[in-house]
Amino acid sequence: MEILIVSYSLVAEDWQDDKLIWSGTIVRKAQTTPLRTEIVKDSPDKFTATYFIPNETGEFIPLVNESCLRSL
Repeated sequence: MEILIVSYSLVAEDWQDDKLIWSGTIVRKAQTTPLRTEIVKDSPDKFTATYFIPNETGEFIPLVNESCLRSL
């Protein structure tokens, strides 16, 4: 059985308006890939997180988009 070790290293400044941007790297199978995550406050009860990785030219493209809605 192969054990897969994944390591994330991300930093963020502070919220800019309703957006928090995390940037850094992910290391998987000895490969380091730049990673960017944007968390957007859509409303007082909803956040959206979008994860980006670079394409062949280094431009970040969205990979995963998730939302979290507070239920009352």
